[in-house]
Amino acid sequence: MKRNVLEYLEETAGKYPDKTGVTDESGSCTFRELMEKSRRTGSALAARIERREPVGVFMEKGISALQAFFGTAYAGGFYVLFNPEFPETRLGQIQSVLDASVIITDEEHYDAACKIFEGRKIYKIEELRKAPDDEAHLAYIRQVTLDTDPLYGNFTSGSTGVP
Repeated sequence: MKRNVLEYLEETAGKYPDKTGVTDESGSCTFRELMEKSRRTGSALAARIERREPVGVFMEKGISALQAFFGTAYAGGFYVLFNPEFPETRLGQIQSVLDASVIITDEEHYDAACKIFEGRKIYKIEELRKAPDDEAHLAYIRQVTLDTDPLYGNFTSGSTGVP
Protein backbone atom coordinates (compact mmCIF):
# COMPACT_ATOMS: atom_id res chain seq x y z
CA MET A 1 0.00 0.00 0.00
CA LYS A 2 1.32 3.42 -0.93
CA ARG A 3 1.36 6.05 1.82
CA ASN A 4 2.76 9.01 -0.07
CA VAL A 5 2.21 10.62 -3.47
CA LEU A 6 5.96 10.49 -4.03
CA GLU A 7 5.78 6.71 -4.17
CA TYR A 8 3.60 6.99 -7.27
CA LEU A 9 6.08 9.37 -8.92
CA GLU A 10 9.04 7.13 -8.09
CA GLU A 11 7.28 3.97 -9.26
CA THR A 12 6.31 5.59 -12.55
CA ALA A 13 9.82 7.02 -13.05
CA GLY A 14 11.21 3.54 -12.42
CA LYS A 15 8.89 1.86 -14.94
CA TYR A 16 8.90 4.59 -17.61
CA PRO A 17 12.01 6.73 -17.03
CA ASP A 18 12.28 8.09 -20.57
CA LYS A 19 8.58 8.52 -21.25
CA THR A 20 7.29 12.10 -21.38
CA GLY A 21 5.87 12.84 -17.96
CA VAL A 22 4.61 16.38 -18.39
CA THR A 23 4.41 18.97 -21.14
CA ASP A 24 3.75 22.70 -21.04
CA GLU A 25 4.31 25.75 -23.29
CA SER A 26 8.03 25.77 -22.47
CA GLY A 27 8.69 22.13 -23.34
CA SER A 28 8.49 18.74 -21.71
CA CYS A 29 10.31 16.49 -19.28
CA THR A 30 10.46 12.76 -18.73
CA PHE A 31 9.27 11.04 -15.58
CA ARG A 32 12.93 10.55 -14.57
CA GLU A 33 13.68 14.27 -15.06
CA LEU A 34 10.57 15.23 -13.12
CA MET A 35 11.57 12.99 -10.22
CA GLU A 36 15.25 14.00 -10.23
CA LYS A 37 14.57 17.75 -10.35
CA SER A 38 11.86 17.38 -7.71
CA ARG A 39 14.27 15.48 -5.43
CA ARG A 40 16.95 18.15 -5.86
CA THR A 41 14.37 20.87 -5.16
CA GLY A 42 13.27 18.91 -2.09
CA SER A 43 16.84 18.51 -0.90
CA ALA A 44 17.43 22.26 -1.12
CA LEU A 45 14.11 23.02 0.56
CA ALA A 46 14.58 20.48 3.36
CA ALA A 47 17.40 22.63 4.71
CA ARG A 48 15.11 25.68 4.71
CA ILE A 49 11.75 24.50 6.09
CA GLU A 50 10.37 22.46 8.96
CA ARG A 51 8.19 19.41 8.45
CA ARG A 52 4.54 20.24 7.80
CA GLU A 53 5.46 23.87 7.05
CA PRO A 54 3.56 25.66 4.28
CA VAL A 55 5.43 26.72 1.15
CA GLY A 56 3.94 29.22 -1.26
CA VAL A 57 4.47 28.50 -4.94
CA PHE A 58 4.16 31.71 -6.96
CA MET A 59 4.34 30.85 -10.66
CA GLU A 60 2.23 29.70 -13.57
CA LYS A 61 1.07 26.08 -13.58
CA GLY A 62 3.48 23.93 -15.56
CA ILE A 63 6.63 21.83 -15.29
CA SER A 64 8.43 24.15 -12.85
CA ALA A 65 5.37 24.42 -10.61
CA LEU A 66 5.01 20.64 -10.57
CA GLN A 67 8.68 20.30 -9.59
CA ALA A 68 8.09 22.81 -6.79
CA PHE A 69 5.03 20.88 -5.60
CA PHE A 70 6.82 17.53 -5.53
CA GLY A 71 9.96 19.18 -4.11
CA THR A 72 7.92 20.58 -1.23
CA ALA A 73 6.50 17.10 -0.58
CA TYR A 74 10.04 15.63 -0.60
CA ALA A 75 11.05 18.28 1.96
CA GLY A 76 8.15 17.29 4.22
CA GLY A 77 6.18 20.50 3.74
CA PHE A 78 2.92 21.28 2.01
CA TYR A 79 2.37 23.67 -0.86
CA VAL A 80 -0.14 26.35 -1.74
CA LEU A 81 -0.29 27.71 -5.27
CA PHE A 82 -0.27 31.50 -5.46
CA ASN A 83 -1.62 32.14 -8.96
CA PRO A 84 0.25 35.13 -10.44
CA GLU A 85 -2.96 36.10 -12.26
CA PHE A 86 -4.68 36.85 -8.93
CA PRO A 87 -4.82 40.47 -7.78
CA GLU A 88 -2.16 41.41 -5.25
CA THR A 89 -4.85 42.03 -2.63
CA ARG A 90 -6.11 38.45 -2.99
CA LEU A 91 -2.57 37.05 -2.77
CA GLY A 92 -2.00 39.18 0.32
CA GLN A 93 -5.19 37.85 1.95
CA ILE A 94 -4.13 34.25 1.34
CA GLN A 95 -0.63 34.93 2.66
CA SER A 96 -2.05 36.64 5.77
CA VAL A 97 -3.84 33.38 6.60
CA LEU A 98 -1.13 30.96 5.42
CA ASP A 99 1.82 32.90 6.83
CA ALA A 100 4.31 30.99 4.66
CA SER A 101 7.88 31.92 5.50
CA VAL A 102 9.15 30.46 2.21
CA ILE A 103 7.98 31.25 -1.31
CA ILE A 104 9.19 29.44 -4.43
CA THR A 105 8.96 31.36 -7.67
CA ASP A 106 10.61 31.43 -11.05
CA GLU A 107 12.83 33.96 -12.77
CA GLU A 108 9.84 35.49 -14.57
CA HIS A 109 7.92 36.24 -11.35
CA TYR A 110 10.81 36.90 -8.96
CA ASP A 111 10.51 40.71 -8.83
CA ALA A 112 6.75 40.54 -8.28
CA ALA A 113 7.24 37.91 -5.56
CA CYS A 114 9.73 40.13 -3.74
CA LYS A 115 7.20 42.96 -3.76
CA ILE A 116 4.11 40.92 -2.83
CA PHE A 117 5.77 38.66 -0.25
CA GLU A 118 8.10 41.22 1.28
CA GLY A 119 9.99 39.94 4.30
CA ARG A 120 9.68 36.28 3.27
CA LYS A 121 12.44 34.02 2.00
CA ILE A 122 11.99 33.83 -1.75
CA TYR A 123 13.78 31.15 -3.75
CA LYS A 124 13.92 30.67 -7.49
CA ILE A 125 13.03 27.19 -8.68
CA GLU A 126 15.84 27.44 -11.22
CA GLU A 127 18.35 27.60 -8.34
CA LEU A 128 16.69 25.07 -6.02
CA ARG A 129 16.69 22.31 -8.62
CA LYS A 130 20.47 22.67 -9.07
CA ALA A 131 21.08 21.41 -5.52
CA PRO A 132 22.56 17.95 -5.03
CA ASP A 133 20.15 15.15 -4.18
CA ASP A 134 20.52 14.58 -0.42
CA GLU A 135 19.34 10.98 -0.49
CA ALA A 136 19.90 10.35 3.23
CA HIS A 137 17.98 13.44 4.36
CA LEU A 138 15.09 12.76 1.99
CA ALA A 139 14.94 9.13 3.20
CA TYR A 140 14.76 10.33 6.81
CA ILE A 141 11.95 12.77 5.98
CA ARG A 142 10.04 10.00 4.21
CA GLN A 143 10.52 7.71 7.20
CA VAL A 144 8.94 10.20 9.62
CA THR A 145 6.21 11.41 7.27
CA LEU A 146 2.70 10.28 8.14
CA ASP A 147 0.00 9.44 5.64
CA THR A 148 -2.13 12.14 7.27
CA ASP A 149 0.44 14.93 6.81
CA PRO A 150 -0.85 17.73 4.57
CA LEU A 151 0.26 17.84 0.94
CA TYR A 152 -1.64 20.79 -0.48
CA GLY A 153 -3.55 23.78 0.84
CA ASN A 154 -6.34 25.28 -1.24
CA PHE A 155 -7.86 28.65 -0.47
CA THR A 156 -11.39 29.43 -1.54
CA SER A 157 -13.41 32.48 -0.62
CA GLY A 158 -16.84 30.88 -0.63
CA SER A 159 -19.63 33.36 -0.16
CA THR A 160 -17.58 35.67 2.10
CA GLY A 161 -14.93 36.70 -0.41
CA VAL A 162 -12.32 36.08 2.32
CA PRO A 163 -9.88 33.14 2.22
